[in-house]
Amino acid sequence: MSSTPRGDDRPVHPATTVAAPDVDAIEALVRRAIDARRHDLLTVVGNGELTIALRWDGPDGPCVVKRVPPFPSAAAADDYIALVHRHIADLEQRDVRCVATDLYRLPRADGSVVVYHCQPLLSTEHLADQVLRRDEVSAEHPIVIAVVDRVARVVGDGVPLDAQFANWYWFEGEPWQLDLSTPLYLDAAGNVCFDSTGFQREYPALARRIVYKELMKVAGGFSKVDWVLTDMMTQLHRQGLERWCGAVTAAAADRLGVTIDPAEAKARFDADVKFFPTLLKVKRFQRAWMQHTRRRYDTLLPATTSFGR
Repeated sequence: MSSTPRGDDRPVHPATTVAAPDVDAIEALVRRAIDARRHDLLTVVGNGELTIALRWDGPDGPCVVKRVPPFPSAAAADDYIALVHRHIADLEQRDVRCVATDLYRLPRADGSVVVYHCQPLLSTEHLADQVLRRDEVSAEHPIVIAVVDRVARVVGDGVPLDAQFANWYWFEGEPWQLDLSTPLYLDAAGNVCFDSTGFQREYPALARRIVYKELMKVAGGFSKVDWVLTDMMTQLHRQGLERWCGAVTAAAADRLGVTIDPAEAKARFDADVKFFPTLLKVKRFQRAWMQHTRRRYDTLLPATTSFGR
């Protein structure tokens, strides 16, 4: 995410509340981009595997929006929104600051509801992964220490957290969590605690259950300290920052007494390089089939995965 510089050149404060965006206008443009496969119609500022962050320039200034695939009913959308608010509250109760986030519902004629997340447009140079990219490697780097400590505090209490460095905004010596669109709480049966049918419909019907089961195997890890710390290193490989893996390993051992294996992180990365681009191909196939049969595909797909493929 990049921000328009202010007169005093200070970074945007992550607690900044932005004016409500015109979600009808955003949805109309997203709809056009989906139907025409026109990525150039939108300004992508963040490309994850489940959601895409877009810059929106409204009359009150720019912001960042994330569109969640449609929920089948207003009740399902409300349950999801309540779970996001619970996640934010759980994080903040454990001294994790969250970037100001508002959620907006957009009901559709068929009874389904699209949910948009809205956040301030932050400066890319203050994203934690970009700070690490510029700095010298050290297990005592304040960002490494801050994130490792928060993983212990939050995930140690059973609260799920995707702690990869790209999800933190470094502001005045403190990390702010900005990825709040997928609160990965699981129920007793191991399923996510929100209606995920919108995400599942991105895939062909025969593949949905298989893909969902594979993704749920990953989802459960975000509530385990050693898994999250290892995943942080996996994502460092994805971001071209693997030189920091040793620092994360040392910080985990020194501060938490937790042993994590850099080789496991690399193995996960090697598997992800094959898995997630394949998932995108499957989504593209489903989109092509639905559009060929004159049905509506409801998810905005990125031009590439976050692995650059």
